[in-house]
Amino acid sequence: MIRHVAHIVWGFRLGGIETMLVNIMNEQVCHISVTLIIINDIVDEGLIASIDKRVNIVRLNRQIGSRNPIPLLRLNATLLAKKPDVIHCHTHTIIKLLPKLFHKRSILTVHTTIRDKHLCTQDLRKYARIVAISPSVQQMLQKEFDMDSTVIYNGIDFSKFEHKTDFSQLKPFRIVQVGRLIAPKGHKTLLQAIAQLRELNIHLDIIGDGELREELEEMISQAGLTDKITLLGAKSQEYIFTHLKDYDLLIQPSVWEGFGLTAVEAMAAKVPVLASNIDGLGEILQNGKYGECFESGNVEQCRDKIIELYNAPYKAERLDAIYDYANANFNVKHTANRYLDLYAKI
Repeated sequence: MIRHVAHIVWGFRLGGIETMLVNIMNEQVCHISVTLIIINDIVDEGLIASIDKRVNIVRLNRQIGSRNPIPLLRLNATLLAKKPDVIHCHTHTIIKLLPKLFHKRSILTVHTTIRDKHLCTQDLRKYARIVAISPSVQQMLQKEFDMDSTVIYNGIDFSKFEHKTDFSQLKPFRIVQVGRLIAPKGHKTLLQAIAQLRELNIHLDIIGDGELREELEEMISQAGLTDKITLLGAKSQEYIFTHLKDYDLLIQPSVWEGFGLTAVEAMAAKVPVLASNIDGLGEILQNGKYGECFESGNVEQCRDKIIELYNAPYKAERLDAIYDYANANFNVKHTANRYLDLYAKI
């Protein structure tokens, strides 16, 4: 019988992996004891505040690049003291920090379809189980590493999202993109598409922060789009729960995604989704059945889809059906239960 799981991450800042982990822990702690161990000192306090108070949080406060062995000694001392039945890692390199006695009860969740240059079969085989967050991630693991894995979709708490109810056309058509400001999220494709839509009454809000912020600010300024595009910076999960419904369309133009949690969040808020046709997002949208897709990096296709949705927005009935589909497949209760079933097999 599984009584206690310890989740281990390098850092804990706003992002898809961390948001998924908050959702899972908050559900798991209703059934078993849960500990979160954060190795590095990169922590978003707002995200920490969204974790259920019953989750035990251990901060090792290691500085990135530090060779000080004390935080890593504390990691193993913590595991020895707490004696978790399962050690759930969310980055493959964490296994290098664990003595062999912990390997047989360790599992890894792989969150990306991109082969990490540091990822190797030798490390993967040290884990008792490997989890892929989508069939496309599972296929990558099989093709690149000849590794079997179990698919467990990421999930969200649908009960926390307010629903879109305002379908009025007497306003700017509000578009949102959510995600870190990094190249794989495809922000530049979206900005170039918006630049070709000056005649439409639309406005784009970009939620997130990251290394591309200054470059995106420069692009927006040079293109004369300051009245069309606003960089809102990072926002809390509570903000997303409350304000995602205010938008008429969520666009996710990513170059790659292991899954695409923001698309599911939009479905939970009953907001239409337009996304690039990459594996992770295409699987969620069933290649256009539950949202709209365009070829990744294709500015003209993205532009044309926005025009199409601007002129013929989704009706409430269709958004209700999309919500039902997403709730049946990507509810965190299903995710947490599948992990509990997997834990029991270790």
